[in-house]
Amino acid sequence: VAVSSKGARLDIDVVKPSDGGVYTCVATNDVSRSEKSIQLTVLDPPRIVSVSRVVSVIQNGVAYLPCTVTGNPHPSVSWITSGGLIVPSLDSRRQTFSNNTLLITNIQLSDAGSFRCVATSSVGSVNATIKLDVHYRPSILFLSESRSILVGSSVTLFCAVSGNPD
Repeated sequence: VAVSSKGARLDIDVVKPSDGGVYTCVATNDVSRSEKSIQLTVLDPPRIVSVSRVVSVIQNGVAYLPCTVTGNPHPSVSWITSGGLIVPSLDSRRQTFSNNTLLITNIQLSDAGSFRCVATSSVGSVNATIKLDVHYRPSILFLSESRSILVGSSVTLFCAVSGNPD
């Protein structure tokens, strides 16, 4: 604080979110006291502080895709997939919570892919991508037919499978 005969000056060299608040200037002398206050609002661009890069879930299960954000003013969060903006009110299997976590129920193979959390406010926008990996039970796609083979001969049998994880 710098003080002169005409008043005081408060300099904050590097403003931090914690510098926000009410600041009061008080002037006193032998006659009286006077004070006035001002509100300092620190604008902080959106930041995603916690997000999982990959979420793995079993087919027909439930997936929770978290996206924790900070900023001032508090950012709004939306979710986007390759199919476009997710609107939970239009999709009974998808909903969002107040902590911005996206819940997807009855996971299907078609749900696998990238989900983007987008945090936006009047002072900026930021996004992060989460990969949803859907695990499903193995199945046999093709199996060679049964055969009889003479001792000493060679044989090749084929078995094609599908499953995740491999």
